[in-house]
Amino acid sequence: MQITGKITKWGNGLGLRINQEIAKGLGINYGCEVTLSLDEENHVLTVSAVNRKNKWPFKEADLIKGITVDNSHADLLTNPAGKEIDE
Repeated sequence: MQITGKITKWGNGLGLRINQEIAKGLGINYGCEVTLSLDEENHVLTVSAVNRKNKWPFKEADLIKGITVDNSHADLLTNPAGKEIDE
């Protein structure tokens, strides 16, 4: 995949906007730490995600925080069938 972008000034440095499709392909999102490597001979910039823990914008604790007996739908669970539980 190839896109054309424009380098902009951000503070004392330079910035390049990464579109959503490229970000998904790299496995990065807002707040992810990345490593940039430059191959000066071939003028290639490589981006590698350092911390992919930020892949999801939420935490498991936040998701289950609102679960109550009334909204958990525990009554919809069935008994295990076949070899779902290894005894």
